[in-house]
Amino acid sequence: MQPNAIIAICSGVGFAWVFNFQPIRKALGRQRNVTASALALLLLSAQLGANYQSRDESDNVAVMEFGYDIVNGLPPDAILLTLGDLPGNSARYLHHCEGVRSDLRIIDLEMMTFDWYVPMLKDKFPGVKFPGDRYSLEQGGFAMKQFFDENYDNFPIFVFQHVNPQDTTWQADYDVWHYGLTHKVVRKDYVLNVQEWFNNATAALPYVSTAVSHLILLPSRAPTRSRLDRQQGDTHTL
Repeated sequence: MQPNAIIAICSGVGFAWVFNFQPIRKALGRQRNVTASALALLLLSAQLGANYQSRDESDNVAVMEFGYDIVNGLPPDAILLTLGDLPGNSARYLHHCEGVRSDLRIIDLEMMTFDWYVPMLKDKFPGVKFPGDRYSLEQGGFAMKQFFDENYDNFPIFVFQHVNPQDTTWQADYDVWHYGLTHKVVRKDYVLNVQEWFNNATAALPYVSTAVSHLILLPSRAPTRSRLDRQQGDTHTL
């Protein structure tokens, strides 16, 4: 968006310079402002007419369906820790605006480093325990191991895609295992039931091939299908 803003500013400055050029000012006289406005509208209309259809993304729901595939693969009452704009915003939009999976507790790891965020979550997510008012390795903050210790026995905890790579405090006591499109946090002493894990993890991946294909095609025009069509039709498992 920054390059577009620069181009728009330069275009406006250039447009103003042309119509303030002395010979043009004399030739147009009092009609200069009217002519400039009419030409600007004509150019904008030409741009819209030439590019609207190829740039129309009103039916592109790739990001929304990506969010569906993240949240619908989680068990009830789970904590989901997100890192990055795409997974965090898509999941939170569905959760807060569309009422999808209202049982989840979706927490942004980057925003958890701000002083205002954790106090707000304490009111919004009762039962979730925060060891402090800010996630930070600096003095006065809490580390991810402390957060896991406080909540592991009360909620299933998942991360998408990563935990802060600079925070390694949890790695001696916890692992993260693939679970659908996310990773589940498990203690090192967790006893794996292979069949149960396979059933749960693959059940969290009903539409993964569609989600991945949408993301690959996102810069252009991703094909879309309704949630009902996908629920009645495809089943993609590992």
